[in-house]
Amino acid sequence: MTKIVISSLGNGSMQVADYAFNADETYTTRYFVHALTKHVGATHVVMLLTPAAHHKHWEEMQPYFDDLPDVTLEYVPIEMGANDTEMWQNFATIANHLYFDDEIYFDVTNGLRSLPLIFLSAMRYFQRSLGVAIRGIYYGAYEAVPDQHKPVFRLDMFATLSDWATAVEVFLTTGEVNRLAALLKAYTFESPKLHRSFNQLQSQLATFSQATQYNRPLDAMAAADGMTQSVRAFQAALATTNAAQSLFPQPFVDLLDQVVGACAPFAMAKAAAMNIAHYPELLRRQLALIQWCADHEKPLAAIVIANEWILTWAMYNEGKSIPDMTTYKPRSAFRDAVFNAHGSTNQFTLSRLKGRINPQKVVQLAGDIARLRNDLAHAGTVESPLPIPQISTMLRSNLEELEALGEVLPVD
Repeated sequence: MTKIVISSLGNGSMQVADYAFNADETYTTRYFVHALTKHVGATHVVMLLTPAAHHKHWEEMQPYFDDLPDVTLEYVPIEMGANDTEMWQNFATIANHLYFDDEIYFDVTNGLRSLPLIFLSAMRYFQRSLGVAIRGIYYGAYEAVPDQHKPVFRLDMFATLSDWATAVEVFLTTGEVNRLAALLKAYTFESPKLHRSFNQLQSQLATFSQATQYNRPLDAMAAADGMTQSVRAFQAALATTNAAQSLFPQPFVDLLDQVVGACAPFAMAKAAAMNIAHYPELLRRQLALIQWCADHEKPLAAIVIANEWILTWAMYNEGKSIPDMTTYKPRSAFRDAVFNAHGSTNQFTLSRLKGRINPQKVVQLAGDIARLRNDLAHAGTVESPLPIPQISTMLRSNLEELEALGEVLPVD
């Protein structure tokens, strides 16, 4: 694995300055790229220079690298970037110096103003296509302060923010958590409280993903609640931490808030499911989870959970106990006696609702949902399989009817 610094220079004169990477590491040099090469321990430096910049600096800068005999200093000509064609040529030039398994460090201190954006685009593209490892984006802030000592800024966080925004968008639109989980895993904190709450968030996110994949609604709801608690604990710990903005800037916190906000409608601690007084709220939140699954490319999970939800809804409104509603044999017996036997009004009265819902309509809806569930679970190998366009139409229709059932549940 080769450590490579990619840098550029403009046509202006360079002045000697002390570039401070931290309180204990400062390098005095005319060229920031020289200081950066020392700091990261690179063995290869690629200088992207226009003809004018090459004429101005190439011979002048080489003696600065005499104290780094193991470093290869390579000149790579680039265009002025005067039009789209030249900028794409510069993109290709940068791309030709990115290789699988290399560690790349970008210096964006000098050079053409278009280059930092091209650096960022090339970085994103080749991270994914070549597996290039981008280890840092550095800026030697020569003009930030008037004295000799110049601060060095790492801009990686701004590039990482783009990754986070993409990962959160993927989660919000598809429910897929792998990108976000990988970003969470890459973060480490010295503070035990921050580390603990972040680890808990990773764990809850993984549990939520598995629970929705394996049709475990109570686990998914509990994980969503756990995610909320973990984020709140993390925010509280962050608020009491020095230099919180540099550890985890506010935009990243805002993105985590979007994740827990999306899960809030169906977040519920598992203990609440053991209290009959909480069952209406449990059913409402489980219905929200069903809708979330339908909206996030998980139609099978939506219909499988819906098939059980309508049974639980019916049993609750028939006055059944929690042990009956949560145990296989009583559930199966109720389904056979009412739904599968097309239960009569005498058998199925929905006593809690006092006539607000026609029981036979519930039985019919349960049959429609069961048919769709069987069709999907058996991969269409059923009598009269549904045409694909009809599946999504039927799912939407079933969910609308379930929403109507949810609306008659009592509110605490």
